[in-house]
Amino acid sequence: MVATMIITVAMIGSLGIFMSAQNMAGETSDNSVAESLVRGAVEAARSQGFYWCTTPGSTPCDGSTTAYYDASGNSTTAASAKFTVVTTVASSSLTSGVPDNTALRTITVKVTRKSSGAVLETSGSYLAWGGV
Repeated sequence: MVATMIITVAMIGSLGIFMSAQNMAGETSDNSVAESLVRGAVEAARSQGFYWCTTPGSTPCDGSTTAYYDASGNSTTAASAKFTVVTTVASSSLTSGVPDNTALRTITVKVTRKSSGAVLETSGSYLAWGGV
């Protein structure tokens, strides 16, 4: 009877350790994809240049865009997404809704896990006219 109890407790403990390891592997995978998504979004925004508008042809140029990605980091629809990537651009100075040459533009990218709303990664960059 005592031996059965010891074996049962050991098996439950082993199962708990296995489940913890599985959860950690899943978290590591999500964090890796989130890091790749945030880096790609920052570089995409920077490559658009100083006068880039989050909504082309509209003023003000500042604002946010939202994109959705699956577990592998591939673009998808909101309904089937695992990650939400929000890119926000804000300018220190606008003239008629367009950043003027003295503005410092701030790019902020935030990746969240859609199911829990947990923020997995945040990053940003700055744009200055003339690249200085």
